[in-house]
Amino acid sequence: GDARAALARAMSQWAAPLDADYEAFVAEFSAGAAHLSHLLVFLCVMFACTRPGFRKHHHHHYSNGSHHPMLGQLLQQQQQQQQQQQQPLLQPLGWTSSDSPSAMTSLHDSNLQAGLLQAVPVILACMPYTVTAVCWVLLPHRRWVNCVQAVAVFRPLTEVAAEVMLLLVAAARSPPHAAYHLGGGVWLGKGLVCPATAIVSPRMAILIAVLRLPVNVSLWLALGAPYGATRAFVRATALACMYVIVNGISHLLLRTWHQRRLRKVHLLALDGMKS
Repeated sequence: GDARAALARAMSQWAAPLDADYEAFVAEFSAGAAHLSHLLVFLCVMFACTRPGFRKHHHHHYSNGSHHPMLGQLLQQQQQQQQQQQQPLLQPLGWTSSDSPSAMTSLHDSNLQAGLLQAVPVILACMPYTVTAVCWVLLPHRRWVNCVQAVAVFRPLTEVAAEVMLLLVAAARSPPHAAYHLGGGVWLGKGLVCPATAIVSPRMAILIAVLRLPVNVSLWLALGAPYGATRAFVRATALACMYVIVNGISHLLLRTWHQRRLRKVHLLALDGMKS
């Protein structure tokens, strides 16, 4: 009985509309957590960008010795593109196709274009973090807090937009993208860090989770997931549930802290009136 009542009370608090005072409290918390998210995003991007050999040479092995299907597929496509672009019409005597200046220039341009295209989803997903980081330097604290809270909903939405681009544009995919989405990084980033640091309303969290579910299933299969559609759907559903649950836990904790702060303020006001 007590457990059921506590659960019902927690659910009612989670589903309750956000009043202005509580929204301001959430905004202050989100602003404090923004620095952590900025640091994590910066480290993740730097880690990926400083590993150029990963895209060309690194092969992820499963326990049975097989290669990650997405990595092998992308590496094979890159090799085929390079071979096609290393076929000049005329070559000086004694030069191989790979030694030809036109072939090397074409290969360099191709690699540059591929790298830029593969960076677009990352840039798109990082745009909200860039906005809040720049605004932290330029804006007063109160306006920056409001900016962080206003941008919070765009963090998961820009991630969805980046995932849609990866789904529709095969050339934008890369082994680091596959390693993140098919590995454990997606659980840490999208299932824990995002809902715990970018606090949106419970209804918006459910909407985002539902919107992301079919995109994740399609993207994971397109990236060469080593399992079928059923398992991909179960995995995407679990990730969506994790996002909503972490959002709910965050709201329950924040409401508890907010109520405690209100009680302290009320007690201090009573003490001031008595004195």
